[in-house]
Amino acid sequence: MNLRRFFACLPLCPLALAACTHVTLASSRQGIVLEGLPPTAQVYVDRKYWGTGAEVEAMPRQLSTGRHELLIIAPGCLPYYGILHLKANELIRRRPGMFCPREGKGT
Repeated sequence: MNLRRFFACLPLCPLALAACTHVTLASSRQGIVLEGLPPTAQVYVDRKYWGTGAEVEAMPRQLSTGRHELLIIAPGCLPYYGILHLKANELIRRRPGMFCPREGKGT
């Protein structure tokens, strides 16, 4: 899949298919924790490859403050695209709603 073409075709509004919680931390630790990912999913943040779902699952990843794009591509599932806005000292937990029609369920 050509990711540049995929990103160019995406709408600018985020999908509202994800459960998301925000936690403000007293320390300078800030970033994102992704949960409920298919193990073979490919995870991209700001168009950079972060790893597979199994590699990034439930591991806090540090991010700078501001706007970030999240793209998750998994075999047999529709791609997930979301935008998040990270504030200073905030840890975002996100469980993207992946729809996998071949398996007949969402994750």
